[in-house]
Amino acid sequence: MNKIVGNVFKLLSLVFCLCHLPLHAQDQKDNNYRVYAGLLYSFTKYVEWPEQKQAGDFVIGVYGDNEMLTTAQTLMKNRAVSNQKIVVRKVNTEADFAKCHIIFVERAFSHKVKSVQTQTKSNSILLITEGDNLAKKGAGINFVIQDERLKFEMNKAVIESAGLKVSNELLKLSIQVG
Repeated sequence: MNKIVGNVFKLLSLVFCLCHLPLHAQDQKDNNYRVYAGLLYSFTKYVEWPEQKQAGDFVIGVYGDNEMLTTAQTLMKNRAVSNQKIVVRKVNTEADFAKCHIIFVERAFSHKVKSVQTQTKSNSILLITEGDNLAKKGAGINFVIQDERLKFEMNKAVIESAGLKVSNELLKLSIQVG
């Protein structure tokens, strides 16, 4: 029980701090990706993947340019989810997608979200995006900046239809859409 309370406190502290940092779309793009990568890691603790996805490496795919890829690779180095080593890879094809636990779609590639979501729907993959209304268009979690503050939308129905379970603690911190 103490471990659960400790984890919830860590998540709440992280999200509170990060969500109250001012973020700007272009001039702090690298900082935004550092924050996003930190949150991706935090999300791994509050989303449960099915048993068949709990072996081998925990793969985070980045669909987009190399900025988020490099940032996430640096942050995730030597980290794990339970007993799974985290590996961050660039993804481009359906074959790449199928190997992932999480796929992050960069803003410049947001026009492809529906296609990625369709290709990953039955593979227990958490699709995370950044942009306007993408949680309503098939992403499980979507980063948005409102009033110069980072927030995240969550589409619980999309997450559950992918065969994933999300904790109530994480749901409470999100803007729920669906």
